[in-house]
Amino acid sequence: MRLRKARRAAAAVALSLLGMLLPAGPAAADGPITVTLTASAAQVTYGGTVTFTIATSAGGAPGPERYIELHRTAADGTTTVVDVNVADAAGRAVMTDTATGRATYVARAESFSETGTDTGISNPVVVAVAVAVKPTASPTAVPPGGQLSVTATLRPAVPGGSVLVEERFGSEAWRTVATVSAAADGSVAVPLGARTKTGVYTFRVTRAADATWAAATAETTARVTVTGTGPAGAWRPLAGTKARPAHWQTCSIRYQVNPRGMPAQGMSDLREAFRRVTQVSGIKFRYVGRSRAVPHLGYGGPGTNRMVVAWAAPAATGGLLGPFTGGVGGTRRTSSGRILTGYVVMSTQFTKTAVPGFGTGAPHGMVLMHEIGHVVGLDHYNNRSQVMHPSAALPAAVWGAGDIAGLRQIGKVGGCR
Repeated sequence: MRLRKARRAAAAVALSLLGMLLPAGPAAADGPITVTLTASAAQVTYGGTVTFTIATSAGGAPGPERYIELHRTAADGTTTVVDVNVADAAGRAVMTDTATGRATYVARAESFSETGTDTGISNPVVVAVAVAVKPTASPTAVPPGGQLSVTATLRPAVPGGSVLVEERFGSEAWRTVATVSAAADGSVAVPLGARTKTGVYTFRVTRAADATWAAATAETTARVTVTGTGPAGAWRPLAGTKARPAHWQTCSIRYQVNPRGMPAQGMSDLREAFRRVTQVSGIKFRYVGRSRAVPHLGYGGPGTNRMVVAWAAPAATGGLLGPFTGGVGGTRRTSSGRILTGYVVMSTQFTKTAVPGFGTGAPHGMVLMHEIGHVVGLDHYNNRSQVMHPSAALPAAVWGAGDIAGLRQIGKVGGCR
């Protein structure tokens, strides 16, 4: 209260000095003051600025040099004087406040005259405040099957509450993927797992409204791409031309597996390698059971529109596998470029020390991708960013741009995509 009286006294002194220094202007009308308060927005984000305009009049006439206070009452009932100002010649003043929580604002105006002090209180204005939500999708670009996650930070660090995470692929409808609560530090983390469609995913994070905070929503995007690295022309067909490469006459190849010598993760790596070929080419692979076959030089394959996968020691393949070869993928074709049958044989000498999966270097999964690439119609290509390079180690087992162009063309010519 003492501070308010001091401010009023200071304002009165300022007005007195203005009267001494400036030419006389129109006097403020005496009588009750009408005060109108408007805000630039009914809702803002935490830390944002709200601009308030205060218009005053008395007896229907605007009056200059009125002393104006802007008051803020927070959700807990605490009232604070935000700012003080003096109205301009039109009886108006502009003030701002930084949004830190839901609040109700009123403006109080006073004018001083020889007959006393006239006052007026404005209409109340409620400003809702939303928590600032900053989401991030990580990583921002992944290959098909890559793992995505969404994290978000809330400012201020408001724990708890209901936080909704939604996903949209392209222009499809939004789909809820998780409903969680913020941690004590206001953070949110949602692992989303693998995404297989190729294109742009958008993620939306919404913190629901409660007694203190308005609902807050923010979006972020992640691109799941199969564009690959390196030049798109870095591929070669096993036979034929790039415009008309050798290809299967089916879009569903049946395969058998000889499990003898297969490493512990062999089957899961094989299925994932098949999935990665299907993702780009459209050619599907259907498991039809076990086989005892061990591909060797002169092996004719398991039958039309079939292939076999086996793991064997180089000595058991009759020279098909060399001592430093991780695997071999082969086909039997007609002179017109029709692929009739195929096989993959992986060296157990290689798999004894090979890293499983699809990580860096030349892991088991990448070598399977390479050999299956041969089976569907790709030859070697000397570009070290491509899986079909004869011996390149890659940062990750991801198709290069040339691999993708070749697989797509083979699938297109075969009517599979």
